[in-house]
Amino acid sequence: MHSPRGRRRRQHESGYSMIEMLVTLTVASTLLASAAPAFMTTVYNNRIGTRINLLLADMHLARLEAIKRNQDIVLCRSNDGRHCTRSSGSRADWSIGWIVYVNLDEDKKRDPEEPLLHVRSTLPKGMQLRFNQWWRVIYHGDGSAKNGTFSLCDFRGPEHARVLVLYYTGRPRISDRQPNGDPIDCG
Repeated sequence: MHSPRGRRRRQHESGYSMIEMLVTLTVASTLLASAAPAFMTTVYNNRIGTRINLLLADMHLARLEAIKRNQDIVLCRSNDGRHCTRSSGSRADWSIGWIVYVNLDEDKKRDPEEPLLHVRSTLPKGMQLRFNQWWRVIYHGDGSAKNGTFSLCDFRGPEHARVLVLYYTGRPRISDRQPNGDPIDCG
């Protein structure tokens, strides 16, 4: 068949019209916009979970090594990955990173000949890790350590924070509340 102007008419047109494409893009962008906040919450929650679990793993390592070697193992904050960094008071900021080492001479400071078991670097920007018992944890040969609480917070505040509670027995546990049941203090 020929059209009045002499061109052949197509039986079937392929492709999408401009209106179909605009409707599809509108629906897709609306779905993406509504899913993005939930996705970001998941990302931030995973960051908190990952970091608190890394600290937990390092505490388990320190405790295991202390029992295995029957010797003091120190986990302390460190800004250079080789030596402990003292703090000027309690609620020490551990966001700078930490190390785990064998304290051969039991002087509670790392000497060059003392084996370094593990190093953790600085936390990502926007995260804060505080310990209420100064700047170090010492695991003894029987696996015990001094009680203390680490608080891990991000920019979202205490409702998304986690604590790692360390008991005298050396056993750590993770919680979303302080040991006494109070909300986490991110201040």
